[in-house]
Amino acid sequence: MIQTAFVLAAVVFLANITLRMAGKKLKGKAGSIEVLERVQVSQGSSIAIVRIAGRLYAMSLTDKGSSILRELDEEEESLVLKNLEDRPQPPELKNLAKAFLEKRMER
Repeated sequence: MIQTAFVLAAVVFLANITLRMAGKKLKGKAGSIEVLERVQVSQGSSIAIVRIAGRLYAMSLTDKGSSILRELDEEEESLVLKNLEDRPQPPELKNLAKAFLEKRMER
């Protein structure tokens, strides 16, 4: 059982490192494109708030393609960024793995 916990911890740790490295590669060196929020409207379509080169855009994303609906003005941008800051952030993967292992060790 302890061996299984250590193997699980190692897998989670390696997955975390791999995802971080892949995220950096996908984001690019400049990191000029970032999806801030995405809401599914129907199957196969969603609306997203995307930061491109420092500006915020509302975008339509579908199975067939993507298009910019419009650029957000300063007031809308401030509201979106404030709402994102106020939202609780999910725990990091390493903290979840640590909590899991601590619970397993208590048993």
